[in-house]
Amino acid sequence: MSERLQMLISQIKSHPSLGKILAMHERLPGSPVRFEDDPLLLPPVLTALQSQGIFRLYSHQVEALRRIREGKSVVIATPTASGKTLSYFIPVIESALTKNGRAIFMYPLKALENDQLRKWEQFTKLMPLGNPPRALIYDGDTPDPQRKLIRKTPPHALFTTPDMLHLGILPYHALWKDFIASLSLIVVDELHTYRGLFGTHMALVFRRLRRVCERYGAKPQFLATSATIANAQQLGEMLFGGDTVAIEESGAPRPARNVMLFNPEETSAFTETARLFTLSVTNGLRTLVFTRSRQETERMYQAIAESAPSIANKISAYRAGYLPEERREIESRLATGDLLGVISTSALELGIDIGGLDVCILSGFPGLIAQTWQRWGRVGRGDSEAMVALVASPNALDQYLLRHPEELFSRPFESANINSNNANVLDAHLQCAAQEIPLRLEEPWLQNPKVRDRMDASIAAGNLIEAADGGQWFSPDQQPQRKVDIRSAGSPYIIQDQVTGKKIGEVSGNTVFRECHPNAVYLHNGRVFVVTALDPSTSNILVTEPSPPPPYYTMPRTEKETEILEELESRTFGEYRICFGRLKVHEQVVAYERRQKDTRRLENVFPLDLPETVFETTGAWIEMPASIIERWTENGYHFPGARHATEHALLAMLPLIALCDRNDVGGITLDIHEQTRCPTIFLYDGFTGGAGLVETGYRQWEEWLRRSHQLVNECPCQEIDGCPSCIQSPKCGSGNRPLDKKGCIALLEFMRNGKHEQSVQSSTIVARHSKAKPEIVKTQQLLPRKLEETGTVYFDIETLRSADDVGGWGKINLMGIALAVVFDERTQQYTTYREKDVQQLIAHLDSAELVIGYNTLRFDYEVLRGYVLRDFKEWRSFDMLVEVQQRYGGKRLPLSALAKATLNNDKSADGLQSLQWVKEGKWNLIEEYCTHDVQLTRDLFKFGLERGYLLTEDRRGMRLKIALDWNLDKILGSR
Repeated sequence: MSERLQMLISQIKSHPSLGKILAMHERLPGSPVRFEDDPLLLPPVLTALQSQGIFRLYSHQVEALRRIREGKSVVIATPTASGKTLSYFIPVIESALTKNGRAIFMYPLKALENDQLRKWEQFTKLMPLGNPPRALIYDGDTPDPQRKLIRKTPPHALFTTPDMLHLGILPYHALWKDFIASLSLIVVDELHTYRGLFGTHMALVFRRLRRVCERYGAKPQFLATSATIANAQQLGEMLFGGDTVAIEESGAPRPARNVMLFNPEETSAFTETARLFTLSVTNGLRTLVFTRSRQETERMYQAIAESAPSIANKISAYRAGYLPEERREIESRLATGDLLGVISTSALELGIDIGGLDVCILSGFPGLIAQTWQRWGRVGRGDSEAMVALVASPNALDQYLLRHPEELFSRPFESANINSNNANVLDAHLQCAAQEIPLRLEEPWLQNPKVRDRMDASIAAGNLIEAADGGQWFSPDQQPQRKVDIRSAGSPYIIQDQVTGKKIGEVSGNTVFRECHPNAVYLHNGRVFVVTALDPSTSNILVTEPSPPPPYYTMPRTEKETEILEELESRTFGEYRICFGRLKVHEQVVAYERRQKDTRRLENVFPLDLPETVFETTGAWIEMPASIIERWTENGYHFPGARHATEHALLAMLPLIALCDRNDVGGITLDIHEQTRCPTIFLYDGFTGGAGLVETGYRQWEEWLRRSHQLVNECPCQEIDGCPSCIQSPKCGSGNRPLDKKGCIALLEFMRNGKHEQSVQSSTIVARHSKAKPEIVKTQQLLPRKLEETGTVYFDIETLRSADDVGGWGKINLMGIALAVVFDERTQQYTTYREKDVQQLIAHLDSAELVIGYNTLRFDYEVLRGYVLRDFKEWRSFDMLVEVQQRYGGKRLPLSALAKATLNNDKSADGLQSLQWVKEGKWNLIEEYCTHDVQLTRDLFKFGLERGYLLTEDRRGMRLKIALDWNLDKILGSR
């Protein structure tokens, strides 16, 4: 142990504040190095290793190389600083030198790309070769000219991000065909981050990548690295498909660590973390603090810089939302030692090389055992002893772990979950895959029943279109990837200084209403701003920097509602049951709190008027008997407070069951829910489509309940409404009201005592969950009607004036009727009407049983409204443009596109030509043109009615079949 570290530990124990709150100090011994007999390495690789002082490889590095040479896909899940980078550099370089193999290096953050590229270049320069294997970055920051050059002469190793693979490589795979054809390895760094909804998306992105590789005859292996998690092999197989080997025993030496746990009682975790950080930096120790929010990061940096000006120029804040050049500068200063301390969010958790650090402090438990050790693993390298600390917050999970510190050292790491059955994600990536390479039913991917079900649903929705000759399905959208946000963060908002116009930073669309609502206090790199304007239409936020800064901070308040869409499973325990299924959640930020910066005391609550957020997800809900309300009241409990507190306790303990953060999940409780008609607690994933988090808790319900009861029952507080250590939540949208701790304990005991009676699986919506009354359908045998026997008419209008003539498309009613043509099935005749005949035209349409046209609802009826004030919705109308648009992925197709592909016929003119004929008085030509359009409309309708499809041609010249379900009886009876 260094003298500085020894002095720091001594100072902590004798410190009047830190010494008092020190709950545990344990020195964990290090572990010795384990080498393995070196494999046969290529001479240039061996030379480069020896030039770096590496003469033998760690055992896990050798095993990884051996497995790759055997043709396996591999996940290396060993601790931080165990040499994982070399584990994939060596096989990639070996492939490049022996068979000109190529590799994709996938990093979840751009900062990791730059860091790893620097290491690659340092290593390959040490090889005695004239032209060592090249590596280049290809991501969103790469300029267009350089992108073209990279595609033309691709490197051996392409460093990229998941976002660029999804958006910029797979859709344009033809430009990469030579590179992909020689692709032998796909390296995926920081695999443990590919969990939840992001991991679900990436499993489908990798499926698409494999399809493209198969197209060009490549069968690459996957080589992934991960922090230690419980299910490394399973996660690799879920993401990559096929067999995956997990290497989890590290041969790298691990330095001794001094673990210190602090539990502030009279002060706060914020204050004591800042004090510990200041003491460590003052002793000259390189120190990293992890906070749990961007706001806390900024507030702590600001507080330390003000209270300890002597170290202000040696410390910095670091978080997402900083501009790229700001982050690169901080990383560089930390790596060179110019900075002694950094206060960071999880942004520095991943493997950016910031040199050897001495101390890592966690301001509050990060939510996961695995994440705790991942962060602590950032300090101490080789035999350099380090100190790691956790300063517990009052939050429930923190206090639970301080009462059970053995959980930190003996409890297995959590498992990473993805939801491979997420319907929204499957739908989106099926369309992306179809755009890249047409889907064929014989593909192995489509043999999965869940995938095939979603393909059928996508075909029905018009998001997949069959080729005219059958057997292949295409996407009607030429760039569906642009509509798929794989990180589900929402489009970023730009934060600008209202006075200077300078860009301050960014915030994700998912958090903007919580963090940057009007009058919110926004902190950035020690500066304090106040939001003056938020414009969702332009994704812009304006801020000002008041002087002096306000002495308060802000917190949002939300309101939520939930709707049961589908119950998939249920389990009954005595008097109650817990269900799992699909939910629709409505959330809205309705107010914000203003709290004093120093005391956190609530000053006031101010209302907000912001848009509602609605998303579909998966979750569990607990249905309790209605009689429980009266029983709890008679026993002196406040039932609404008991159920609300139970929701908080369950959400607080879910991170010990599933690999998630408390912010990843949400909850709602009601005395009576309108669908269940009984007291109900809802717990749900906070992502569109769900990420399998609450589902994990549902499947381990008894353990989830046990831990939640233990949390509340063991908390020593005597408050009626509990405390942040048990049932109060820092994220509660209703200000932690109402809460009843004793009622919560009794309710959790009631649930634990319920014996499991049965489990039920269902694939349909349970009748009693339906919000609408069931429709009574009378069955009656009727012969289908023939078109000629109905009062069906087809019509079209040509106008006197263009949109420009009348001031835009918002004034269609002023465009006027040049003439209209109607074909009537009853008479089998065409009738022409001029402007003076408009009343006869309307009377003719009034007499019809069904009015069919192309763009009638948005155009023709609007033109008619210029002559009569009435609502034409009373007519039974069938707008073919709308109907086709719904079955063609929402895209508007012109009449000519359908006519040419389906009927081998075309329009005789267009609208501009018709307007020119109006000016020239060529009414006979207008009538011929309009009559021909009506004829095309009639022929297309009859074709679609008889054959169940229409044809169109996409930009690639492929004729596609638009599947239709037109039924004359339904059309006549439903409108």
